[in-house]
Amino acid sequence: MKKSAVAVLVLSAFAASSAMAAGNKMESSIAGSIDFQSSPTSSTTGMVLIDQGFYISPQLVARVSLMEFLSDDGAGTSSAMMSIGGGVKYYLGKAAKAAVVPFVLGGVGFSLLSSSTPVTCVGPTCFGGSTTDTGFSYQGGAGLAFFLTEDVSADGTLQYYSNSFGSVTVDGMRLNVGITARY
Repeated sequence: MKKSAVAVLVLSAFAASSAMAAGNKMESSIAGSIDFQSSPTSSTTGMVLIDQGFYISPQLVARVSLMEFLSDDGAGTSSAMMSIGGGVKYYLGKAAKAAVVPFVLGGVGFSLLSSSTPVTCVGPTCFGGSTTDTGFSYQGGAGLAFFLTEDVSADGTLQYYSNSFGSVTVDGMRLNVGITARY
């Protein structure tokens, strides 16, 4: 085989892989949040969200998310929740350096909740301790992507969320702030 044919094959493979990567673009996000919890009680909360997205079109992204949530009321009651889920995100514009692009998103997931409360005894009967429960969650919201480059944005999202565990539902508003990289 001639050297020029090898060079053409190598360049073709590189061009083909670049074209395939452009067609199969992904995005990865990490965000933290401030919760404005409305029920059942107020508490100090923190959340970290890791999100992997797969572009279906230049504006529509299918997402898989992993969330870790921690809460403490300062009186000995604390909880930790891990949720895994999926959803979609739709950009209402196109990426460009220094652009501000609004988006909407929504998703559903399954959650594992672990909580502990102080043990209180009244006579021989005690209440409190640790519990674990599984549940269902959903969220929806809108946000802005501030593009630092065509592939990296700082994002702010305001979301309504609801997590149900048996007869207990925790819902509220959440402000997520994070960064997203596209590749």
